[in-house]
Amino acid sequence: MPFTIIWYGRQGIVEKATFDAEKEAREHAIATYSVRRETDGIVAVEVRKDNGAVVFSKGREGASQGFDREAETRAALESLGIEDIHVHNFPDTRLHERLNDLIETIQDHVRKAPPDRVYTMFKEDRHQDHRAVHMASVVACRRAAQILAYETPSSYPNFIPTVFEQVGEFMERKVAALQLHESQGDRVYMNEDMIRSAAHFRGVQVEIGRAEGFIPYKLVF
Repeated sequence: MPFTIIWYGRQGIVEKATFDAEKEAREHAIATYSVRRETDGIVAVEVRKDNGAVVFSKGREGASQGFDREAETRAALESLGIEDIHVHNFPDTRLHERLNDLIETIQDHVRKAPPDRVYTMFKEDRHQDHRAVHMASVVACRRAAQILAYETPSSYPNFIPTVFEQVGEFMERKVAALQLHESQGDRVYMNEDMIRSAAHFRGVQVEIGRAEGFIPYKLVF
């Protein structure tokens, strides 16, 4: 499976390059980053294995008329360099009624592109759709080497992560991507200060600067 080097400027993705081997990609990224930071305004570089995202509903219940949440989601994911995006049309707020169908849908994606790592919802989220996605994904992705739950504004306070990843150099991209969800702009948790403080808090917990925290349900290296 190919590896992609992604160079980022302050406004998003500047350039991509594909390599067959991870070692070759990382060595190239390291060798060119300093020069490109000075000459091309590069602020971050990432070596990424091919990835994708699966979205299960179009979120119509969570947006005022006139907003297209599918378009917002695609734009946000694409700004982060994710191109393999699949949006399904399961009933918003009622995913739990279609649990077996959710499992079959995820299994179909897994068969076509077996993942090494899966990011899914926290099992004790306040939103019923988020809990349903968690239940379906841990079943459908049971053979994946790694399954990690991420934090959302609707995660209960007992979300206690034990796996952390530094995100300081990607913070501007995260904020910009979230701001593309214009239909959610009036929500308190979409406030830029809130987004930054959440990353700061998780980083303070493990003394690594701004970070994202994850709960591992399965972690095989």
